[in-house]
Amino acid sequence: KWPWDRGVIVQEKMDAMFVNIDNEENGLVSIRSRQGSEFPMDKFAQLAKAVSKHLKPGTESLSELLVFRAGKLLDRQTGNGVINHVLDGGDFAIDEYPMAVIWDQIPLTSVVKKGKCNTPYSKRLESLSEQISKIDFLSEDFGHIGLAPTTTVFSYEEAIAVYRKYLADGKEGVILKHPDGIWRDGTSKDQIKKKLEVDV
Repeated sequence: KWPWDRGVIVQEKMDAMFVNIDNEENGLVSIRSRQGSEFPMDKFAQLAKAVSKHLKPGTESLSELLVFRAGKLLDRQTGNGVINHVLDGGDFAIDEYPMAVIWDQIPLTSVVKKGKCNTPYSKRLESLSEQISKIDFLSEDFGHIGLAPTTTVFSYEEAIAVYRKYLADGKEGVILKHPDGIWRDGTSKDQIKKKLEVDV
């Protein structure tokens, strides 16, 4: 049922801490966990500055929050431990910083119970990609927000090949996304998670 001839989107299933990043029309930025807990924005000031400067106002960006230490990406357990330490009142070490890897962006007006955004995912992704691609790699904002690794495939076999490549690289898996998929508050049939599970 999927339009393989037009291209189907495959994204790396990021393995970090899920967050929603709200960029208000007035430039005020807030970060919330999946459970709705607010992040202390003074500890995420550089990330908030990058969001306010480069992302579209009046939107919510769906993201995974990663942590880098001495220029290297930390694994999920270590990175989430650093973030939880900061949320408990601690601070990032001088050589640590968070990065938001974003895979979707919706209007803040859609962020309500049973809310919807009918813009096709391919269009939402295109807009998001344009916003992030304008960040100069020499600017201080570079490396604080990024786009989820994305590939377009034209057959189910190609999708499986991409999935296997991510597994071989030690990644968790992929999400297949229908290009016409809408965003809505609830479970979607326009996205398929592929990850390895083994019964032992």
